[in-house]
Amino acid sequence: MTFPVDSATLAPNTRAQGGADALRAAARDLESVFMEQMFKAMRDTVPENGLTSGGSGEEMFDSLLDQHLAGEASAQRSSELVEAVYRQLRSRAGIQESAAELQAASQPINLPPDTPLR
Repeated sequence: MTFPVDSATLAPNTRAQGGADALRAAARDLESVFMEQMFKAMRDTVPENGLTSGGSGEEMFDSLLDQHLAGEASAQRSSELVEAVYRQLRSRAGIQESAAELQAASQPINLPPDTPLR
């Protein structure tokens, strides 16, 4: 499913103030949903034991726990997924890169000396 994103679909105050911040927050939220689905898929691989199965209450708790952990994990680290989604949304919304983003994009990537290059 795709949704058109351009400057017309953003609220006027979003366009005027912090449009880039709103897009970055949306990209981070998308990453959080992705991570939540990943945690759910990982949890589904664990075999259930009839003695310790908590039924629908446990399923609800696990779902809420996955949602919380995904939000925390997304908020505490930077991700290439967030940056890629942000760049896509920014280009479709017509928001120009800030001077700080242009400066960061021109910086070389510093890898540890023992990092294998493939």
